[in-house]
Amino acid sequence: MLLLVSALKLIAEIGLLACLGRGLLGLLIGARRQGNFFYGLLDIVARPFDLPAGQRWALPLAAGLWLAVTAWKVQLCLGGAACQ
Repeated sequence: MLLLVSALKLIAEIGLLACLGRGLLGLLIGARRQGNFFYGLLDIVARPFDLPAGQRWALPLAAGLWLAVTAWKVQLCLGGAACQ
């Protein structure tokens, strides 16, 4: 069970960082972002979070998922010997 929670937490962290990076890079390069290789790469990584919520809500969705999975992991570790 701990492996599943850790994997979900990793997916949420990757999505969260990709959304943050895409937003910051978009602010830095402005209108030229559509032709930028790195912006396109971050867009591909963040796309699974865009589909259910839209690009505007992708960052809060990733942050909420990360918080929920982190709380779940803490509950698992405090509840028994799962983390030892």
